[in-house]
Amino acid sequence: MFVEDFSAIYAISLQAKDHEIERGHTIGPELVQAIRESRVSVILLSKNYASSSWCLDELVEILNCKKASGQIVMTIFYQVDPSDVRKQTGDFGIAFKKTCEKKTEEDKKRWMEALAYVANIAGEHSLNWTDEAAMVEKFATDVSNKLNVTLSRDFEEIVGLQAHLRKLISLLCFECDEAKMIGIWGPAGIGKSTIARALFNHLSSDFRLRCFMGNLKGSYKSIMGVDDYDSKLGLQNQLLSKLLNQRDMRVDHLGAVKEWLGDQRVLIILDDVDDLEKLEALAGELSWFGLGSRIIVTTEDKHILKAHGIQDVYHVGFPSSEEALEILCLSAFKQRYVQDDFENVANRVASLCGRLPLGLCVVGSSLRGESKEEWELQLSRIENNLDRKIEDILRVGYDRLSKKDKALFLHIACIFINRSVDDVTSMLADSNMDVKNGLKTLAIKSLVQIHNFFPPHITMHSLLQLLGRQVVHEQSNEPGKRQFLVEAEEIRHVLANETGTGSVIEGMEYLPHLRLLHWDSYPRKRLPPTFQPQCLVELCMKFSNLEKLWGGIQLPSSIRTLHKLEKLNMMGCEKLRVIPTNINLASLEEVNMYRCSRLRTFPDISRNISYLDVRNTKIEDVPASVAERWLRLEKFHIGSKYLKSSTHVPECVSYLYLSNIDIKKIPDCVIRLRRLHSLVIKKCRKLVSLQGLPPSLFNVDVDDCVSLKSVCFSFYKPKSAYITLDDCKCVKSEKDAIRVSSLFHNPVRGIRLFNCFSLEEEARRVIIQQCDYQNVCLPSKEIPEEFTHRAKGNSITIISSGTFSASSRFKACLLVSTDPVEEVSFQSEIVCRLISKGVVINELLCNPIHHHLLLSEHLLVFSGPLFKEHICCELDATTSEIRFEFNRKYVIECGVQMLAEEGEIKLASSFHDPNREVRFLNCMKLDEKARRAIVQGWAYKYVCFPGKEIPAEFTHKATGNSITITKGTLSASTSFRACILLSPNLQHPADYYYKITCCLRSKGVLINDLECYPNSRSFLWTERHPLLTEHIFVFTGAMFKERRWVEVDSDIHFEFSCNEEHLKIVECGLQIMAEEGESSSREWKKQSDGAVKVSKDENIVKTNKHTSRWSELKKLGCLRKKKKNKRE
Repeated sequence: MFVEDFSAIYAISLQAKDHEIERGHTIGPELVQAIRESRVSVILLSKNYASSSWCLDELVEILNCKKASGQIVMTIFYQVDPSDVRKQTGDFGIAFKKTCEKKTEEDKKRWMEALAYVANIAGEHSLNWTDEAAMVEKFATDVSNKLNVTLSRDFEEIVGLQAHLRKLISLLCFECDEAKMIGIWGPAGIGKSTIARALFNHLSSDFRLRCFMGNLKGSYKSIMGVDDYDSKLGLQNQLLSKLLNQRDMRVDHLGAVKEWLGDQRVLIILDDVDDLEKLEALAGELSWFGLGSRIIVTTEDKHILKAHGIQDVYHVGFPSSEEALEILCLSAFKQRYVQDDFENVANRVASLCGRLPLGLCVVGSSLRGESKEEWELQLSRIENNLDRKIEDILRVGYDRLSKKDKALFLHIACIFINRSVDDVTSMLADSNMDVKNGLKTLAIKSLVQIHNFFPPHITMHSLLQLLGRQVVHEQSNEPGKRQFLVEAEEIRHVLANETGTGSVIEGMEYLPHLRLLHWDSYPRKRLPPTFQPQCLVELCMKFSNLEKLWGGIQLPSSIRTLHKLEKLNMMGCEKLRVIPTNINLASLEEVNMYRCSRLRTFPDISRNISYLDVRNTKIEDVPASVAERWLRLEKFHIGSKYLKSSTHVPECVSYLYLSNIDIKKIPDCVIRLRRLHSLVIKKCRKLVSLQGLPPSLFNVDVDDCVSLKSVCFSFYKPKSAYITLDDCKCVKSEKDAIRVSSLFHNPVRGIRLFNCFSLEEEARRVIIQQCDYQNVCLPSKEIPEEFTHRAKGNSITIISSGTFSASSRFKACLLVSTDPVEEVSFQSEIVCRLISKGVVINELLCNPIHHHLLLSEHLLVFSGPLFKEHICCELDATTSEIRFEFNRKYVIECGVQMLAEEGEIKLASSFHDPNREVRFLNCMKLDEKARRAIVQGWAYKYVCFPGKEIPAEFTHKATGNSITITKGTLSASTSFRACILLSPNLQHPADYYYKITCCLRSKGVLINDLECYPNSRSFLWTERHPLLTEHIFVFTGAMFKERRWVEVDSDIHFEFSCNEEHLKIVECGLQIMAEEGESSSREWKKQSDGAVKVSKDENIVKTNKHTSRWSELKKLGCLRKKKKNKRE
């Protein structure tokens, strides 16, 4: 069956053809032509299908067309199992063998390959249907839907266009009769106009009145002597002339569009809109157009869409690496794949183009027909210079910026690429730039991206970065007169010849009041005496010859406080011996002294340091005073052959890196770290035992500890655990939730024992058999026996005698090789793709920590669910065969172990753990009873699950993101439960790592603030699980900060916020908890007779009632302080 036209499906009946074509004959030219001219081919596979060589030849021809031109192929398996088709077994196999008699081996091979391929194409199975008429009706609908996104031949070579059109058609919502306006938003050169033209081409036949107004950016500007009103009339005139196909159209008032089109169904695409007034002139309101009209606006400026009230916006993202390479190949080689021997250089070119389609097309066409040597020769030019066509398009967005925003753009392009928002804000705090609003402007105009990792970072496309540096380069032919110098040679020339102006430093002796100084390999032993460091926010002098920090600088006593310095990086300063401690560095947060090989004294220079690296120094120990006074240190790197012992580590450390230390076991100071999440131990070659580690650990990485023999982890007593069920449609009741959750005991834990070759066999066995980890990596030569399904290479197929259910899980084991030539290391993630019946049912990312060089074969073990998202619903009843594919060539062997539905280990305790984080993301079938039980009966740190409204027990409710509780009396131990309703923007999935903040205020004074991370597990596990519907997020918190409480006689205001713009807080609720448990709001309100005032000192309260709580004040040490303040 073939689909030849949009309007109808033309079926070529097999029975009719049987009369025309004699058995054994090949298919005729008219049928070949019909196949090749078809848009969609439908293959009906039955038990007798293989009895006809004509059918088999037809199949080969269809698949050739699919490969050559991307023809859509759909399948129906009529009373036949796809496995029989794939393997030519059963009745299907008998018919096939009979047909193959007297046929050549070449024919048989072609047919077998075609059957194996077509059997993996997802289709309809008649055995799954009780009503064949219903199956046919559904299939006809599926074919129609395929046709709705079938492209014109003009757009066949546009990579990824089908996916864009499917999403846009869904967004246009044609089942709705009302007029609708949507936006297409993305950076210059991303392909917005191409997508819009293809969409217009596809939809045009459904609209009698249609118009594509292209390139509105800069067009239709008012000319001298013509005012804005006339310009708007001109725009409307252009629109109506095109729509109504009347050249002599004259518009004399701005109501003309509504007058002419108010009752007409129209399709209008306004392309590349750069001005809100233009949009308002052309499509001011939906009421201007008749029912069923669709208006589509493309722009680089998201603010235009937002200001015009367009809610549905499609963001055009960058293509994947594979798609980018395909775009380049189509432009350079006129084919979709890389030409022989060009793979490495083509990938390099695609990377330099930053996956921007415009850049890929322009650069590809410029290299068409050139030799491989010429491609390699042009790499430097591509990396450092913009093609004129690309520059002309990218420059328009920059030119339209305000003066301040242009300055910020150039600062980012030249200096602040991949820096955090906080860093850039601090560096430019004293400038006249409005950094916060400027970044927002650049982001909505697609000139930068703000990524909500922790902390948020700024990135800029590589071609935009080139544009910014080119703008600076054009400021002057003399490097010293430019605003920024980027190239090392130009900087050296300016400093050596003292040719700089006020824009750039005029020689090292005259350094101005800098906020950032980054000078690698600084040649002098001291900084110049005239250097004024008091404005420094960041000082980076890696690999310099400095012997004493601040040495030689004449600091007056009045400025011995460097109160702005936040980051100090002296990595690799091998001559540095002394760090003065007589300078106040209270603001210092990050210190890197790695490889300062002569440094002997511990840099006890600030109590607010959160990151410290003192590896490969001569420091012998951590002073006890540091462990007692440093209360903010989170990440601590230490270790060298000079470190005698490690007896003191601040208890607040959450990430600890130990290297080159002569220890045989883990020091007691490490075992006592209650907040430790990650432990890295590297090249501790005498370490024999790894035992007694803190149960709070999520990740353990041990590298090159060649004496390590025994390992023991406290798996079953975690201080906190994550329970996360993402997109699990089988979870309906509380019983289901507990049952399925038992498989997720603590899945974010990771254990890596790289190159630890002395590890005993018993230790390996125990580690591998555990079930509660993200991944495990350790040395080994073979797949363990418990992995009963095994195969050589990087793929394996599992066939079950029964069926796999939606809650089925697996554990995979890979034996990875070491290659002395390629030096195999885990520098990129390993992808595990699960395929059933040709459909990808899940895709898992496993990233066992970067840059570990393997010196021998290693095992990588990880676990996961079989199904993801909606797939478990669709295939749950029929799936009995699953193929596992791993994306790394260095996989020698792979093994899979199917886990029982109840899990191989169960939770030792119930869910009543106040430190547990529970997530049922997109578990749409969770019933109301289960939701109620989770909210009312489980104890947790926080919980998230689908929901449409705030539960009834949250008696204080408000629409929006804030709520005020009327006055009452609260003690230091009062707590609350908060509930917020999160609504996602389905067109823009939320980022990996978003944060919910709750601020509590009384009389304008902040009495507490809390932060929660509903999706933090996705960040740690590198999987993305965007919300597909509204979700309820519940968390608990204390009313007051630690060591502070107050009895309040005024209202308390709760304000919630989310740092992800595509998640909206639509409603919030509160429940006040009593000291001994849960109290009703009525009981809380009855206690409102106590009058209490908040002092200016945040740790002092003033009260005139409730003297029974004075004992609590004494415990907090506040009473004595209060009396002292009164005397003063």
